[in-house]
Amino acid sequence: RLLLNAIPQFNGYIESSRFKHNTELPYNKLSLSAGLPHFSVEYMRCWGRDTFISFNGLFLIPGLFKEAKAILLNYASVMRHGLIPNLLDSGINCRYNARDATWFFLKSVIDYVEKSKDYDIFNYGVNMVFLSDDFNEHNNKKMRGEKKIMKLAEIVHEILQRHAKGISFREWRAGNQIDEQMTDEGFNIRIYLNEENGFIYGGNKWNCGTWMDKMGSSEKARNKGHPATPRNGADCEIIGLLYYTLVHLNDLNLKGKYPFNEVHLNNGKNLRYSEWAAKIHNNFEKFFFIEKNDSNLQHDSIYKDYISDDNDIRHESQLRPNIFVTLAVAPELFNKNHAIKFMEIAEQFLIVKNCIGVRTLDYTDKNYNGNYEVHNDTDNYHLAHGLNYHNGPEWVWPSGFYLISKIKFNNDEEIFNNLCKKLIPFEVYIQKDIPKSLICEL
Repeated sequence: RLLLNAIPQFNGYIESSRFKHNTELPYNKLSLSAGLPHFSVEYMRCWGRDTFISFNGLFLIPGLFKEAKAILLNYASVMRHGLIPNLLDSGINCRYNARDATWFFLKSVIDYVEKSKDYDIFNYGVNMVFLSDDFNEHNNKKMRGEKKIMKLAEIVHEILQRHAKGISFREWRAGNQIDEQMTDEGFNIRIYLNEENGFIYGGNKWNCGTWMDKMGSSEKARNKGHPATPRNGADCEIIGLLYYTLVHLNDLNLKGKYPFNEVHLNNGKNLRYSEWAAKIHNNFEKFFFIEKNDSNLQHDSIYKDYISDDNDIRHESQLRPNIFVTLAVAPELFNKNHAIKFMEIAEQFLIVKNCIGVRTLDYTDKNYNGNYEVHNDTDNYHLAHGLNYHNGPEWVWPSGFYLISKIKFNNDEEIFNNLCKKLIPFEVYIQKDIPKSLICEL
């Protein structure tokens, strides 16, 4: 009942934010707020990552399949460079600076199909907004009145195919007009497949490709243009979502519901979805699990946050909540004993008693600071203009994946009773909307 009351507060017809294309589609004016009240209207309202993180709870569990289908098709129609946009901006000036939004989108497509049984959506002809990855070519084709129609299944496969061969581009209109904080190099997007381990790598130290996207903006503190948590490399949650996508699409292919089952590689060979998933399965523990740390790391028996592509061992091994996503969506990647041990450690250093959020960084880490102050105007590099946004302060959305992980990896016979107790603060907050500081008292 509480969930159903919340949905229309986030999802509705907002004229300044509605999708401006494919106006003939039912429900196409719907748009989902990334967060209230700050992301309510105009171009900042809709974000791909936030939409599809919340998609299951706001649309699929309540059975709002018509609305869910409209949202999926709208985002599918603006696929470009093999990516789903981070910032939607009504489908006009989309930004493709997120590496994770695409994988939350693909999970949502799969979840929609499996819950609604609407397998025909894969054959839906989507009128694509962008006619080329190249800005000038797109505009020339648009002026000539050209159109591009792709079936949803083709869009899904194109995403996998483009990642398999590698993605490299510079953001359209790169510069201060789209991001006044970012350095020039940050506008260069690169994503590639490591054919040996099956992992997708991407990003560079000057951009933010995941939800931990705080960009420094203080000239006084000399953090302007410096991502607080760049995480360039293979991020644990992206690998988990990639594995989930490959396994489920392969299963749908075997059932005759989805037409593709392999991608083409740069070496001329083909890689079947099942083979790609097997590579990830065979390598995940080897690359991500830290059984015994060295003197530079905080803990034994934890999973790395990401595999750095520039040998940044210190930061890739920080204890963060992103691994909860992988534990929840792809539990078969983990050694169960390792995962249970990790959960015990994570609960000690990331979970705050009676709090609805999860710490974004282990509180014993030297970079931890739990107080976020966006107006901090000191010369402290780590705090000025709220650079610590994802280096300590609790965030609520990872809590869902944490609780699912608790179900899948535990030695607790009373797991469901204990989970119900953990949900009490959420219910209290929704019902009374009391200050978070009161909920988080120890």
